Amino acid sequence: MHTVEKRGFYFHGNIKRKDAWKPHEQGKAESLALLALSIATKISMKAAEPIFAPELKKRHFEDAMRTGAKIVFEIKFKFREPEEVFDRENEININMPGTKVTPRSAFAVAQHFLHVFQHNQPVSALREAECSVQGTGEKVFNLTFHPIRDGAGKATSEKSADASG
Repeated sequence: MHTVEKRGFYFHGNIKRKDAWKPHEQGKAESLALLALSIATKISMKAAEPIFAPELKKRHFEDAMRTGAKIVFEIKFKFREPEEVFDRENEININMPGTKVTPRSAFAVAQHFLHVFQHNQPVSALREAECSVQGTGEKVFNLTFHPIRDGAGKATSEKSADASG
């Protein structure tokens, strides 16, 4: 009801009006401001929806790569095969559109790396992974996985290696 009563008051003030809105009294306009903000947010989000359509994802990625808005995340990692007692090393690069590493992009890269590792090495044990930005060396994340020890103090991968021989 307040919004309807005050609908012209906040937007059509003038110096002749004795009861005009005073800018230093913002509290009285808070509910109307929050309503206007909510409406503007909903309208802008609805208008922006098409740019996030799945069918445009590839085009946005290609545009970013073409214009140089690309970050190459270099991940060096160590892993162990189930029947081996030594670690293997490998490296993977993940390209992502953007120009600045953010906590959200770092998390997304870590998730993607773990998914790729699990898919490509389903029975291997990931020991550690270190990610940095290619070209700058900026550190992004470090992951360390400690071996699980059995009751005899052996790592589970050592136990399975001992059992095979």
